[in-house]
Amino acid sequence: MTSSDESKEDRDFRRSRFIGRVRRELKLALQDAAKKGVTQKQIAEALGVNPSVITRRLNGSANLTLATIGDLAWALDKYPRLRLFSAAELESNPGSNSAEMYKTRVSGGYLGASKSELLVESGKKTKITVIEA
Repeated sequence: MTSSDESKEDRDFRRSRFIGRVRRELKLALQDAAKKGVTQKQIAEALGVNPSVITRRLNGSANLTLATIGDLAWALDKYPRLRLFSAAELESNPGSNSAEMYKTRVSGGYLGASKSELLVESGKKTKITVIEA
């Protein structure tokens, strides 16, 4: 694998990981809203969209734009936040939530710093076996 291939693979990984985290956060916020009696249909009505639009955006079959994230956050009475970390920041603070984003490449897959995680890229599944010392 060339350096260019590795760079693209890393870029793809970081993008996929970020998008997945955003979707997960939005889904958690929807679950919290549901516990308070707010339905996905009510959220969709507040945004002037069909509930299926929200479903497609959260399950990955439709793109999430920053505007969409902002709209969903508003409808959920939440405030979105983004923070960028350097590799040095992540490595120097391994116990923090930010360190959770740090990854190590393991034989064609990726391993999250906190626990093993399976990343599905381009429809390929990679099995990762972790043996802890």
